[in-house]
Amino acid sequence: MNPRVLLYCPVLDKPLPETAKAIKRLTFDGSVTIEIGRENPYGKGDYRNVLAQYKHAWDMALDGGYDALLTIEHDIIPPSDALEKLWQAGAPVVYGCYRFRTSNVINLWRYANKHGLDSSLSLFPDDLRRAMSVGVVKVSGVGFGCTLIRKPVLEKIKPRPDDDNGLSVDIAFAKDCLKNDINQLGHFGVMCGHIEKGEILWPFENRQSPLAPVKALMHVNINHYGRTLQLVKGARYDIDAEQAKDLARAGFVEVL
Repeated sequence: MNPRVLLYCPVLDKPLPETAKAIKRLTFDGSVTIEIGRENPYGKGDYRNVLAQYKHAWDMALDGGYDALLTIEHDIIPPSDALEKLWQAGAPVVYGCYRFRTSNVINLWRYANKHGLDSSLSLFPDDLRRAMSVGVVKVSGVGFGCTLIRKPVLEKIKPRPDDDNGLSVDIAFAKDCLKNDINQLGHFGVMCGHIEKGEILWPFENRQSPLAPVKALMHVNINHYGRTLQLVKGARYDIDAEQAKDLARAGFVEVL
């Protein structure tokens, strides 16, 4: 039997034109139902709509008897074979790779253990190189921009706001997957564009990195792009260049 997938694109108004075209170009050896989600009960600009959108997507996927839910956010440009590759990875949850708009780090977070999220693989160059050479790796989340979630996960994990980060539904989902030993993979064969003010941002390409390589001089926790990053003495990291200067002046790191 051919798999049935619900493709859900949450929007306040409509997907960006580039995203709409990319969605229509997706190929898949199965059936795909495209739903442009406009479940916005709280009015324009209210972030509570994000949770409402994903609750609606979950309900549609389960009530419709779909085998999986594919989330494509309104400003993401997936490659035409994104769904095929995410499905073929065979894992309960598989994330495509894209760059965040507010920084030059990718959405795929390194897997450390099942007890909590880590940070973007972009901050760990050695791990990132290994991950990219393998192509598909275990991650701790995070980011619903282009994500395939299979039915058993939809039945077990429900959308909710994150206790530590307000309404970050994707972070809460990733944490719940970790707690329930649900395997999450990041797929470097699914490189997606991310639209910011008319510009398409691509992972690792056509950009000047604001990151600087540093070596930790002691064990210390820092706040990096809104997340806690644990620096281990002697280990190498790539962090925000301006923050690296401040940490070096404080004696926490050496800029390489």
